[in-house]
Amino acid sequence: MNCFDDYRKITNIDDKINFLKNIYKNKNDDLKEINRLKSLLKNSNWSGAYSEIIFYYFFNKNNPDKYLKLNNDLNQGITFANEIGKEFSNLDGYLESHKIYFEITKFDDSTNNILEKVIDIVKKELNKFDINDIAIKPSVCLYIPYNHINKNRKIKELIRELVEKIKNNNKHKFFIQSKIIHGLSFGVLKKDGIGLNLPIDNPCLYAEKIYFHAFKKVGQFVKNSPFILVYFVSPIFNKMIK
Repeated sequence: MNCFDDYRKITNIDDKINFLKNIYKNKNDDLKEINRLKSLLKNSNWSGAYSEIIFYYFFNKNNPDKYLKLNNDLNQGITFANEIGKEFSNLDGYLESHKIYFEITKFDDSTNNILEKVIDIVKKELNKFDINDIAIKPSVCLYIPYNHINKNRKIKELIRELVEKIKNNNKHKFFIQSKIIHGLSFGVLKKDGIGLNLPIDNPCLYAEKIYFHAFKKVGQFVKNSPFILVYFVSPIFNKMIK
């Protein structure tokens, strides 16, 4: 069972899938795509399919008279696929009435996911010193590029740094500014771990700082037609944006 199972009831995803099946009931290729996405919801990498289904639902719900074609294969030359060594591109949506292409991608938080694993290791190490019931939350980490922190050497040094600073600090609540990774800090609350509330960062500033994410999809950018890259944000795979 993955975390999607608990979230299914909250978002009424099954109702949304049935809605889409009805919309595309006379479009065999599109209907196959909806069924394919539904089958992917059972896999560990379900979040991408989930993002597409939600986008398709809201688009069709708000544009009942517009046909959005799903799962479009485009040959070389139409996109920048050839420039990055690919034979073709696949785009998630094409709005025929306006000749606009769409690509949908989940906006996850890979950096924060790494830090959650770091914190788990730190807590296990602190247990060896009888330091339990502790809350550790990263702050400002959303501005740090994934490739900057995803290095084994830095991760190991960061774990050692956190263990030592927490172990040697007798305060109930304090912050740690990392010297290993510039710009990264942690809020620490000992005892029951209740009441640690770090400020939420500005989502507009977040977008400015991680603009480079868009270039991961450069092979799908359309050269001579309007193209919209849609980022889907959900608290189930991005905890830094509300």
